[in-house]
Amino acid sequence: CSKDSKGKYVSVSSSVSLVLDTERNDYIKKIESFKKKYDENKNYKLNSYSGITTEKNLELFDFLAEKLGYYPFAKWSKFKEASEILVKGRDKFIKNNLTEQALNIIKILSISKTGRTSNCDLKFAGGVANFNTVRFSSVLDSKKYKEVYIIDQSPTGLFEKKSVNLLEL
Repeated sequence: CSKDSKGKYVSVSSSVSLVLDTERNDYIKKIESFKKKYDENKNYKLNSYSGITTEKNLELFDFLAEKLGYYPFAKWSKFKEASEILVKGRDKFIKNNLTEQALNIIKILSISKTGRTSNCDLKFAGGVANFNTVRFSSVLDSKKYKEVYIIDQSPTGLFEKKSVNLLEL
């Protein structure tokens, strides 16, 4: 539960992990390594030895945009919405220089971060700067919601505990 200018709210995030093949995972590590160096020195430039290229950035961008639009991520409307923003913003991504592309890949990856409660900046693709998780008022209005449950699911999805309807308490 958190509080902003509009009052108390509950923020909900996904616990579905993004699973990638070894090649993409290794490429993301290169981008994360660059980001760390860039955060320490904003003048740090990518070079031919970094292994980061516009072609690989675009391939990863397309993969992530598509992945967020399909099962299991698309079960949640926020992932599907992010996918649609990225697909529409592909041309904007292409026009970015290599450094901006790498930094924007990190932003895309933050969307799928498990347990995320912070906002993600999708402005680079025509989205909003504060794309967030699903948030709703912590005051449970029985006129607006008919049922509210807390579901505790194991990482494999094999085991699940469901609370009583919170509106009945």
